[in-house]
Amino acid sequence: MLAITTLHKAFQVSGTSIAALRGLDLEIARGEFFVLLGPSGCGKTTMLRCIAGLERPGSGTIVIDDTVVFSTRPQLWVPPERRPIGMVFQSYAVWPHMDVYENIAFPLREGVRNLERGRIAERVRSVLDLLGLNDLANRPVTTLSGGQQQRVALARALALQPKVLLMDEPLSNLDLRLQIYLRRQIKELMHRLGLTTVYVTHNQSEALEIGDRIAVMENGRIVQIGRPIELYRNPEHETVARFIGEMNLIEGRVAFTEGDYAVAETALGVLRAHAPRSTSLPPGERCFVGVRPEDIEVGTGHAPPGPNECSGTVTTVRFIGDGLAYTCQVGSLELKLKAHRRTELAPGAEVRLAFSPEFCVLIKPRDEEPRGEDEAEQLSRQPRMAAE
Repeated sequence: MLAITTLHKAFQVSGTSIAALRGLDLEIARGEFFVLLGPSGCGKTTMLRCIAGLERPGSGTIVIDDTVVFSTRPQLWVPPERRPIGMVFQSYAVWPHMDVYENIAFPLREGVRNLERGRIAERVRSVLDLLGLNDLANRPVTTLSGGQQQRVALARALALQPKVLLMDEPLSNLDLRLQIYLRRQIKELMHRLGLTTVYVTHNQSEALEIGDRIAVMENGRIVQIGRPIELYRNPEHETVARFIGEMNLIEGRVAFTEGDYAVAETALGVLRAHAPRSTSLPPGERCFVGVRPEDIEVGTGHAPPGPNECSGTVTTVRFIGDGLAYTCQVGSLELKLKAHRRTELAPGAEVRLAFSPEFCVLIKPRDEEPRGEDEAEQLSRQPRMAAE
């Protein structure tokens, strides 16, 4: 459905070329809800705008529904209005002088579509009904709440009957409770419609909840792609481990590998961890052993530690509603762990910590290179670029 090959994009900032996208390759299946996740400046919005045609890449190829919309070999550029896409922006981008009906109808009446009045009315009524906006059709859009305005923006995009829906952090301006409600609605609706969706966010919780697959981006590159549960349980790269959820990263060096597991020498001693084949770190190579706070087993007593075990001292305790979060000092390292609220320990308590190898994962360290510049992401959001 959507294929991107060797995509490059750079911005000129004060006479300096800043790479926003660095040779990206990506394939998204028909009907897939695909999430681009990463911190500010990683290139996710630039990528979305290149798909939409609001930015012109430096090189590469973009194919939507078997139609090439951008290529440098041969030279080809399809303008945004002729691409089979709909887009929902972070800022809603509704027209304040129009009512709800006209906000949806205007793009169908003007420009390249120029539909007849009967077809416009049919499409508008269809999306109003789909999103529960019938009663608001004649309301000035400025009288609506933020959540209602975002639904109008979504209805306007769906009325175009796009092959691909692009969404740029559409819920980030709403309060948390409304975000949670709407993101569930959006995912259910897109799956019901079978509409291919590319969704940009920096919110890891949002990405894990709504994405069929997630691409984690850093410095203009895709670091790892996978299903939410795969990225959470088996991050292959330090960037993913630090960005998705909370994870203890214990630095060490690979001693040897055996099948799907590796043994690493760390400050906590020798640790055995699951080793994804894509990580492929040879013996002697620097690595991290990652373990989630909830996957550390906590015990008390003074028995000598066994394999994948260590002793430590509780330094802080925090109540987090459904459990307790602890910080433990183990030698020179500080580890975070979570336990059920019935496991109540006081600061100063001596504990035994056990790391089951199946819940430990070998992680590749981040490359020593400069991070992407926020200026590139900011430039990609500027309205002036939409006119190109």
